[in-house]
Amino acid sequence: VLNGGCYGNGVGGSGKSETIKLIVEKLTTAKHFIFGCSFTHIAVANISKCFPKGAHTIQHFLLNKIPQIKRAVSKGHKVAIILDESSMIPMHFWGHLANLKFLSVEFYIFGDFAGQFKPIMLDGPEWNNMDTSDFMHDLCNGLKIEFKKYRRGDDFEHLKTVTSLYSNLVDFPEALHIARATYKDRNI
Repeated sequence: VLNGGCYGNGVGGSGKSETIKLIVEKLTTAKHFIFGCSFTHIAVANISKCFPKGAHTIQHFLLNKIPQIKRAVSKGHKVAIILDESSMIPMHFWGHLANLKFLSVEFYIFGDFAGQFKPIMLDGPEWNNMDTSDFMHDLCNGLKIEFKKYRRGDDFEHLKTVTSLYSNLVDFPEALHIARATYKDRNI
């Protein structure tokens, strides 16, 4: 929080959501206006409990929350945006989000680009290097955190399955086959 932003990278179960909770607590104590966002409704539902006023999809945020941010900044308040599942965010949204940096908005971004399938609305090859790009470095004030240790209790088999898909960089049909074989009871 002292850095005024960060990018947190790691696979599911490595502690990103817990870190989001801690950051929200610190920012709340510091009297920041805090907005939690993600691209899909499922991802929003997963992080909403971390935020006193819930989280929003990025579309809702961009269409409805910008005036609140401008008013807060004009009154001298600090504003922070916490984005989760950043690898799902299409390229064209990043430009809109980055404009908020001109209002001194702090960005705390979490995700996992390695091994992820590209978003459906991918605009270019830049996505492959997004997490290590100068753009992300500048947006997050240069702080990148790598989450490498498994921290999600008794679901270690899930982590092993997911990381095996990442390390082999399998294509979608093969990944789907592995997921269906591993999670037979989940109707994938």
